[in-house]
Amino acid sequence: MDHEPTHIRRYHPDDLDDLRRISLLRAYNGQDANPLFDDPMLPGHVHVAPYVLVEPSVAFASEDAAGAGGYVIAALDSQAFEQRLEPEW
Repeated sequence: MDHEPTHIRRYHPDDLDDLRRISLLRAYNGQDANPLFDDPMLPGHVHVAPYVLVEPSVAFASEDAAGAGGYVIAALDSQAFEQRLEPEW
């Protein structure tokens, strides 16, 4: 079985829709949450977008030949992130 290698790279703004999709597919205890949301963008809007837009320096995507398949996002300083979040997001 031939597998394409997966690599981790910095987040690019073009990744946001893929990361939102991944968030939805894992938002129900690691399972697909599509049946739970009228707005499929909601999980990613809450759990992904603030991090990649406010603190993109610590946002990464895993990617293979099929495209983005996962992500790692963080805040360097949670308290500073929270203070920035409301005025910037």
